[in-house]
Amino acid sequence: MSNCSSGQDMAAKANVELAEIRSSADLKRFLKFPWKIYRRDPNWVPPLLSDQKKSLSADGLFQEHGRFQLWLAERNGEIVGRIGAFIDDLLPEDDVGNVGFFEVIEDESVARALFDAAEKWLASKGVKRARGPISPTLHEIVGVLIEGEPGMPTLMMAYNPPYYAQLFDACGWEKGRDFVAYSIDPQTCDLRIGLRRIEELEKEGYQFRPISAKNFKEDARRYIELHNQCYLDSKHYAFAPYSEREGQHAAMGLKAIMDPDLTVVVEKDSTFVCAVFAAPDANPALRKLNGRMGPIRLLRLMLALRRLDAVRVMDAAVSPLARGEKMAIAMMARVLERVRQKGFRRVEASWVVEGNEPSHGVARHFGGSVTRRYRVYEKAIS
Repeated sequence: MSNCSSGQDMAAKANVELAEIRSSADLKRFLKFPWKIYRRDPNWVPPLLSDQKKSLSADGLFQEHGRFQLWLAERNGEIVGRIGAFIDDLLPEDDVGNVGFFEVIEDESVARALFDAAEKWLASKGVKRARGPISPTLHEIVGVLIEGEPGMPTLMMAYNPPYYAQLFDACGWEKGRDFVAYSIDPQTCDLRIGLRRIEELEKEGYQFRPISAKNFKEDARRYIELHNQCYLDSKHYAFAPYSEREGQHAAMGLKAIMDPDLTVVVEKDSTFVCAVFAAPDANPALRKLNGRMGPIRLLRLMLALRRLDAVRVMDAAVSPLARGEKMAIAMMARVLERVRQKGFRRVEASWVVEGNEPSHGVARHFGGSVTRRYRVYEKAIS
């Protein structure tokens, strides 16, 4: 159980002042703080400030189904850390809250003060267990990168200084669940079994096709409905479904960088029963935006998107109406076939949560090896 003293006491011991985010000016400072942490890191990909503002503003997307509080830690007038605490009413568990948007200098006392503020706020709302970092839901940035190959993260994957894991451990957080990224070589992996399964399944009445660019809005709506239902049915760790507006926002954001040929939906009797969403890893291009959109930056983005060499398989949803692992291997084979045809050199399947053996099995079937590991921590609070 958390045995921290009051938030004010912890802040005093750290010689920091904790300030709740109350205004748009405060939120701007909160959102821009990571530029201090990563200013000399060539692998960091700045998040789009407009997207984060849309989620965290007073009338933002998360507010439709949850409550949250954000804090900044300051020492001698300088920002040294930030954190957010979130209660999502769409979570099946009613006594669990998330912490997220955690960024801090390498100072355990500052981290303790931030954690203590978040824990106390969550406890005051009836939360008994905190998870994090989840910023603010499983659909966004998840976990602390705890091990793996160096380099730039792939699209929408976590990235952080190595000392973050040490800070969570030192402040009494324990492992909740690990999430891993698999690397697959699209040019050498064996697709024969998967492609044969497509032929067999098509004879049974299943239809394989990409997401329609022409009817994107409707396909995206049906995909998100399938995604929500599959994850809820499987009782996926820490999952809360997309709200309607969140789903629309996520779909339109990914539409700008997606290649429909890298997606698969499977229908039977005009019903979506399975789907896989993969997209070019746009992070090398997004990095050029430095967190902001504008005409010149947008032109740079469009030019950079033409030179991408990697793909991230971001999501797979398999309905109980389908054929389980057989269907998943078939869909992945179709994606990898298209990746190979388009000349991409690398594929990352991420993330796959610990305990989801069918998804681990699919990645291993195609020769996937774990290249990065991310941890979501938990802590009992009172």
